[in-house]
Amino acid sequence: PVVKRGSEPLLPGARVFCGDVSSAMETEGPLTLEDVLYRRTRAALYEPSVREALVVPIADRMAERLGWDDAHREREISRARERLAGELDFLGES
Repeated sequence: PVVKRGSEPLLPGARVFCGDVSSAMETEGPLTLEDVLYRRTRAALYEPSVREALVVPIADRMAERLGWDDAHREREISRARERLAGELDFLGES
């Protein structure tokens, strides 16, 4: 069960838990931050108030698990943030 892999939320008030990311990493083998953010946890879709704030904690867990160096981690964060911002282009806010 996901809860056994970590029942604490990645952020206060978030409905994405440490176990969600750990479970995805262990069973589904995602290689990109966007994959976890959009497909594995669906945080980008269902956590609109905290989705931007979840980028770094998810990236940190992935970097540790996958052995990313700082440059790789930063590229993943940048790509995820660009995609998140691009989704709001129609509002004229990004």
